[in-house]
Formats: sequence, C-alpha cells, structure tokens
Amino acid sequence: VMLLGASLVAVELSIIWNFIWNEVWTFRDRGEDGIRAFFKRMGQFNLVSLVGLGLNVSILLLLHHLFGVYPLTANIVGIAVAFTWNFAANNLWTWFR
Repeated sequence: VMLLGASLVAVELSIIWNFIWNEVWTFRDRGEDGIRAFFKRMGQFNLVSLVGLGLNVSILLLLHHLFGVYPLTANIVGIAVAFTWNFAANNLWTWFR
C-alpha cells in the first residue's frame, strides 16, 4: 500500500467518522432533515476539516522550520488552532441555526 494513499484514506475516514459523531451527538438538535441536507452538511464538514488540516500542517511547518520551535510543541499549537477553526466554522456554517 502506498503511504500517501493510505494516509489520504485514513484522513477521509477520520473526517467521516467525526462528521457522524457531530451529526448524532454534538449538533443533533440542528440541521435540516433529509438525505440531501445530510450530504450537504457532510460536504461542508469535509471542506472545513480539510482547511483545518491545512492550518495544522502549515502552522507545524512554519513554527518548526522558520522559528525553530520543537516539533511536538509546534504540532500542539497547530492542533489547537485547527480545533478552534473546525468547531467555529462548523458551528457557524455547517450546523448554522
């Protein structure tokens, strides 16, 4: 199995898993009913998550390579920023009331 392909599949499966849990737990009282609305939210969630992934990786690389921040610390900062982005964007866009 190619490393990049396996990684991309793992990321997408993680995004789908997180979407399902947000749909049935975190934001269960929001969103329109119906299959079309469900897949629209899934697409929005996917887009938000991919932007979050880009933020995480960009911050990690920027902090580590440009500022010499220890990789674990840089990754924790990237994760915190991506987490904040993901929750805010999904709260305001994907599951907007």
